[in-house]
Amino acid sequence: MALLEKTTAKRVGMRVSPQKMGRVALIVRNLPLFDAISALEARKDRASDLLLVLIKEAAHNAEHNLEIPSGGLVVSRVEVGSAARWRRFRPQPRGNAHPYRRATAFVSVTLGEM
Repeated sequence: MALLEKTTAKRVGMRVSPQKMGRVALIVRNLPLFDAISALEARKDRASDLLLVLIKEAAHNAEHNLEIPSGGLVVSRVEVGSAARWRRFRPQPRGNAHPYRRATAFVSVTLGEM
């Protein structure tokens, strides 16, 4: 049995919540590369745009570093986790401010051969 090549692309601190990114990641898991790209381009939300950039980056890594043609790639793994939270403040009446924490996501995409 031949060893299948895999390539990854990772991004930390993406400005979208992990829950929203997780919903989009469920759509593209285990899809061929071109089907995943077309599915993400059809969606209108920011999480799919950010994941599309990361999948294209992983595909370019496979073509350039491992010399695997992009036609034979499949999205084998998409991991979504929570990254550092940003502290933000919302203005309130009478000069007050209420703090809230803005979520960011960690995403790792692994492409493998079919």
